[in-house]
Amino acid sequence: MSTRPYDMAVFDLDGTLLHKGKLSSRTVSALKAARDAGCILAVCTGRCLGMLGQPVKSHGLFSWFICSNGSVTLDSSLGIQAQNSLSQQAVCQALDSVASIPHLCGCFVNGKPYFDSKIITRWLRLPHGEKSSSFSWMALKMFLKHQRIHDCESFLRRQYQGVEKFEVSPLDATAIPMAMTILKQQRGIEPVVSGSNIEITPKGVSQGKALELLIAQLGIPSSRVIAFGDSGNDLSLSGVAGHLCSPSTGSNDIKEAADELILPPESDGVAQYLEKAFGFTEGK
Repeated sequence: MSTRPYDMAVFDLDGTLLHKGKLSSRTVSALKAARDAGCILAVCTGRCLGMLGQPVKSHGLFSWFICSNGSVTLDSSLGIQAQNSLSQQAVCQALDSVASIPHLCGCFVNGKPYFDSKIITRWLRLPHGEKSSSFSWMALKMFLKHQRIHDCESFLRRQYQGVEKFEVSPLDATAIPMAMTILKQQRGIEPVVSGSNIEITPKGVSQGKALELLIAQLGIPSSRVIAFGDSGNDLSLSGVAGHLCSPSTGSNDIKEAADELILPPESDGVAQYLEKAFGFTEGK
């Protein structure tokens, strides 16, 4: 009988595990200790493979990566074990349905991110304080070499295959509820609100569903799984993982669904939780 509290721990990245795109030394130590205790570590993120970044890949800590909100599951070698993509028809119908709502688009295709050039301009105009805390700004700084598309929506409409996820970002944030109501009526897609974006995956595809399939494959009971997330795209982990933690800085919906609140990443919340749960001491 295992004495460790969990057999698997699943982590969102931005706003949960990473602070300003980095893993603290304390977090790395806590993750290593949990792994050495026999706990399988997995990443569960809205990012695609091409945006995982060296802080996540370089330490060799994670056995599994659930990317693009569940559209792709990769093993520790970053080999694809499961993959889903949106049909061109579903993409075009979704875009047509919100044509009356001014918005910008981004998308992940075959593991690569494509940014609308207008989104980049919008990010650059963010006030300094918002830049420092925004995933979009951190992503921009970390992944400037990725594709910039003059008109990402036109690019999406021409893309016949490999669209793992795309985002609709209303220019007016108050239009998000209306856009969500419209998108929920469309076939073939799974929309979810995350911050100022509506993130869209194939119907039935979510982080929670991907985790459910993975733990069934590994033979791990859900009661032995803990998950950490901070935003709406992590909500589907609730009920799949036996215990869900959210940073105190998470969105209201995820905090309401969480079983427990932890400190934010700038205070090493995940590390502190793991140290206490597994009986580690700081940095060991």
